[in-house]
Amino acid sequence: MNHLGQTLVHQNAQFLKENKLRLVALSFVAATLFSVSLPLGSTLASRNRGLTNHNNIVSATETRHALGTTGVLSDSDQIVTKTDADSAAVTNINGSTVDIPKDATQGVTFGAEGQTLDIQLPNANTAALAKQAAPGITTYDSGNGSANAIQPTEDGGIRMLTIIDNPNAPTSYDYKVSVPKGGRIELSPDGGATIFNRKQKPIAAVATPWAKDATGKAVRAHFTTDGRTLTQHVQHDVPGVVYPVSADPFWIAFSGAIFWYAVKICVKGVAFNVVVSYVGGQRSRQALQGAAAAGCLANILGGWSKVRWMMYIYKVL
Repeated sequence: MNHLGQTLVHQNAQFLKENKLRLVALSFVAATLFSVSLPLGSTLASRNRGLTNHNNIVSATETRHALGTTGVLSDSDQIVTKTDADSAAVTNINGSTVDIPKDATQGVTFGAEGQTLDIQLPNANTAALAKQAAPGITTYDSGNGSANAIQPTEDGGIRMLTIIDNPNAPTSYDYKVSVPKGGRIELSPDGGATIFNRKQKPIAAVATPWAKDATGKAVRAHFTTDGRTLTQHVQHDVPGVVYPVSADPFWIAFSGAIFWYAVKICVKGVAFNVVVSYVGGQRSRQALQGAAAAGCLANILGGWSKVRWMMYIYKVL
C-alpha cells in the first residue's frame, strides 16, 4: 500500500475511534429503519411481479416497472437529452458524448476526448425500434423475453441495462465493441473490464456487473471477453429467482472533465464531513482530517465505483 493509502486508512481509523458512540447510535437508527422498511419493500416487490406477463415481449411499461426495483430510475430525470432523425437520445456531459439510436442495429456511440466507441447491443438484429421507458431511459424489446434499456448518467457514463422477463430468455448478452486497432478489452481483477487503445492506455471502463430480481435479491452475473466483445452472463434460470431480472453493465469513458467531476464530489464530501465534525465538537486537527478523508471516500465510493476512481488516477498519473 502506498503512502497515500496508509494515510487514508490511519485517518479513517482515527475518525471511527473518536466517533464510536455516534456511529453506534446511527447504526441502531439505521437498523430500526431497515426493519420497518422490509414489509414495505416486500409489498412493492409483490406489486411489481404483477406488472409483467412473462412472455417474449418486454414492453416499455414492463421495463420501467422492472427498473423501479433497482433504484436507477431516480437519476433519469436529471439528464437532458435531445433527438434527431436517427437518434432516440443524444447527450454531452462532462466531455462524454452518448448517442442512442432509434434503430438498435446502428449501435450506441459513446466516448470522450475524440476516442469514440461504437457498441452493438445484445440481440440488436431482432430488436424493435426504440421507445422511451421513462425520462432519460431508451428501451428496445428483443422479442426473446429480454429487452435493452439505455440510460446516460449525470457523471458522463452510460448504463446498458438488460431486462430479463422469464426463464427462457438468454443467459448471455454480447456487447460488440469497435475496439481501436491494436487495442483490446481486458477483464479487471474485480470482475469489471477496461478498454485500451493501441497505445495500451485505458479509454473506457465497465464497472463490475450486477443483476437483481424483482424482490431486489442479487442474481449471479459476470463478464467474459475475447478482446473485442464483452459478454455479460446472467445466471437467472435457477430456482428462487423472481422475474423480471435487471442486469447492469455500467460504462464510463475517460476524460479530464470526468476526472474533475470526481474531484468535485470528493470536495463536497470533505466539506460536509468537516462541518459535521466541527459542529459536533470534534475539532482537533486529527478529527477534522479523519472527517475529511472519510467524506471524500464516502462520496467517491458511494457515487462512483472503485474501478472508475482507480482508473482515473491511473490515467492522470
